Amino acid sequence: MSHPFDNLTPDYMLDAVDAAGFLSDGRLLQLNSFENRVYQVGQEDGPPVIVKFYRPHRWSDEQILEEHAFSLFLAERDLPVVAPIEQNGTSLFHCDDFAFAVFRRAGGHARSWPTTITWNSWDAPWPAGIPAAVTAPIKPDPRYRSSRTSAPPAPFSATMWWT
Repeated sequence: MSHPFDNLTPDYMLDAVDAAGFLSDGRLLQLNSFENRVYQVGQEDGPPVIVKFYRPHRWSDEQILEEHAFSLFLAERDLPVVAPIEQNGTSLFHCDDFAFAVFRRAGGHARSWPTTITWNSWDAPWPAGIPAAVTAPIKPDPRYRSSRTSAPPAPFSATMWWT
């Protein structure tokens, strides 16, 4: 039985990255990833980049681009996220059945103690203390509500780390 990533060889990945306009120097380092394939790719001019190859047929281009748009929205407001690099008007590239994105390489940092916040409703304003920059006009997708009930989702808690 074949796996979706069987055709994702080092040469294939480097050729895909080069075709997207990020000229590699041939260095390739696999990084940890649960679902996708993520690599650090050396560049001829400049620091290495991180390339994320998405599992084929797992996410639609629309879903991936929505995630990219949200990351770019947060980055534009100086929140500490690593947004995808846009090249020629897009942040999502394709090679055969594979979609992939390119990110700048960034080191992690130690988390501060968590702060737990609770929303009482999806329509409620964001609780005080959350930076105003994250109050994006984003609501949950109604396609993901349970078809067995028309009631709004129950309150939830989110743990966030602010540095």
